[in-house]
Amino acid sequence: YFCNSIFLPNFIVEGLAVAFESRNTDGRLNNPFAYMIAIQALSENKIPQWRELIGCIDTYPYPKSEYIIGGAFIDFLIKKYGREKFYSFIEGFGNMFSFPYLFNRIYGLSIEDAYRTFIASIPIMDDIVIPPSVINDQSRYKNLQYENGNFYYADLIANRIYRYSDKGIKEINVID
Repeated sequence: YFCNSIFLPNFIVEGLAVAFESRNTDGRLNNPFAYMIAIQALSENKIPQWRELIGCIDTYPYPKSEYIIGGAFIDFLIKKYGREKFYSFIEGFGNMFSFPYLFNRIYGLSIEDAYRTFIASIPIMDDIVIPPSVINDQSRYKNLQYENGNFYYADLIANRIYRYSDKGIKEINVID
């Protein structure tokens, strides 16, 4: 039970949820469309600094980027420095240390240096090309997802769900 989330920056609180939902093959960090927020911002040199993610962000690259970028940062910290350090870091908020001080105390480097290293580690992916045959002016697409080489999307006008793969487009479910 952890009750000190009031002392945690927003990108840690929300990032923690995103990092843990993505531990296996699901989750936003494993979805190239969701992760594209960070990649696009990086490619445009507009990636928010960690201080900009402390509260809610309402400017480009995207409102709620603290979720994806925070999740990717936490995932980076756990993979690079281990779970035990991350757990110690989260536990440390019970002592009400300042965020930068606590980070430096646990990780032995400044949050600025760790965040810079994290930003440098974000992979720039090849362009994801959505074939023109998927686009239809008479439809309204939502919930575009990508998994195992397939695009999944809902057509809200036609009330159908489709899968697009290299074999073409196939209706996979009808929305009631």
